[in-house]
Amino acid sequence: MEMIENKTAEEIKNIWMDYHKGKDVLFSTYSYDQFQKLNSNYTKYPTFVFPLPRGDGYEFFLFQYVDSELHFTPMVQFKKHGANAPECLAVIYFPDLKDKDIILMRGEYDKDVVSPLDSQYLINLTQMFYNGESTKCIDLIEQFNNKPDEFKYPEIISEVERMGFLRVK
Repeated sequence: MEMIENKTAEEIKNIWMDYHKGKDVLFSTYSYDQFQKLNSNYTKYPTFVFPLPRGDGYEFFLFQYVDSELHFTPMVQFKKHGANAPECLAVIYFPDLKDKDIILMRGEYDKDVVSPLDSQYLINLTQMFYNGESTKCIDLIEQFNNKPDEFKYPEIISEVERMGFLRVK
């Protein structure tokens, strides 16, 4: 931390990006405001499911948020192993530099389960649903967390398709 305490947010972003280039990880940076919007909804609604295109269909992944970390597990594995199901993607936010208006993000994935592209897709979809800009997305997340008996999986597929994220033929 001492190495970057005198750096600007832009310099820190460049250092973060350069450090991770060429590594089998996902990485990004966010403004503190962007992170706060996401974090507020992650905290309120810590669990959800996201569809990932697979062949002619899709596979659902369980999303869980715990202490600035996002965890993704294939639903098939969760149904089989419950809380002991192995995660296939873990994303960590580092808010240590919030005073400089920069939040660092790093994601690691199990390449035997998801590709880098699949992992990026899940992260992007999570951000689109949790950033608070879509009332429909928040309604689905709220329903999943607070009224799970009323939640219908086809509704999330419809919303993802409407957003242009999922095209199943």
